[in-house]
Amino acid sequence: MEKSLQLVFKNAAGSSKIITISNPKENLTKAETDAAMQKIVAANVFNTIGGIANSLWLFIPVFLIGHSLNFALNLLGCYVHDLRLQCLEYFGKFYEDGGKPFRPLAINTKYVDIQS
Repeated sequence: MEKSLQLVFKNAAGSSKIITISNPKENLTKAETDAAMQKIVAANVFNTIGGIANSLWLFIPVFLIGHSLNFALNLLGCYVHDLRLQCLEYFGKFYEDGGKPFRPLAINTKYVDIQS
């Protein structure tokens, strides 16, 4: 007859993980089982923290660049919004047009004669 040992891990959320070991040694004590469970838990915790520490070096520059870009875009948005209000609100009240009209494609040179 085959024996099996089940190790049950529960977290605070209530989910559980079960590890089944087939054919454990005959004289396995409760202390040995608890020690094995503590090693498994410690290994998982340290692997998780190691994974976080390794990605922390990637997180810090992404965090700083992302927040700097967000801050710069917000400053640009403040400037553009103020400029838009300036053009819409005040140009209609105080701006008087005059001068010669802008014709970008007209060939009208002051110092050079262009012959075609």
